[in-house]
Amino acid sequence: PSVPLCRFDRSQLKLVGVIQVNEGQFKGMVEDPDGRGYFVMPGMQIGGATVTQVNSKGVTLHLHKTRQDVLIPLFVPPKEGEEF
Repeated sequence: PSVPLCRFDRSQLKLVGVIQVNEGQFKGMVEDPDGRGYFVMPGMQIGGATVTQVNSKGVTLHLHKTRQDVLIPLFVPPKEGEEF
């Protein structure tokens, strides 16, 4: 199920939502550059990274090349009149 996301670099995806599916268990929803949405959960591959955690703050990825963990924060659209 994560195969389509392997085509994208993490910088191309926007985390647009997080839902709690069970006690302490979350799924994230990312949007690709064309506006298509995908649910992500721990263990899924995104480009050269693996999703290690999804929580209310965002999605944590483990980057294979640098062996670093990075957080993709939940996208919050700007308020009216503000710029991205």
